[in-house]
Amino acid sequence: KFPSFCKDDAAMTQKIAIQGELGSYSHEACRNKRPDMEVLPCRGFEDAINAVRSGEAELAMLPVENTTYGRVADIHRLLPHSGLKIIDEAFVRV
Repeated sequence: KFPSFCKDDAAMTQKIAIQGELGSYSHEACRNKRPDMEVLPCRGFEDAINAVRSGEAELAMLPVENTTYGRVADIHRLLPHSGLKIIDEAFVRV
């Protein structure tokens, strides 16, 4: 489960930040849900969140749940203090 996150005052950069590399499940979620946006790979979850907060990216596509391991604890810890909100979600079959 990959929700899309944004800031209330997001600038239109047409970039979507992900944690990880091109070819990852997060990248696949972006290609399926937001094919018109350029994917911005980030080293960590905080980096992807900060890309949206700084305006470098308009959205972030971050996993909150994994069918193998359950919830993604880092996101549940980071999201409440991020200033971002969930606006959409995508599901990727693993």
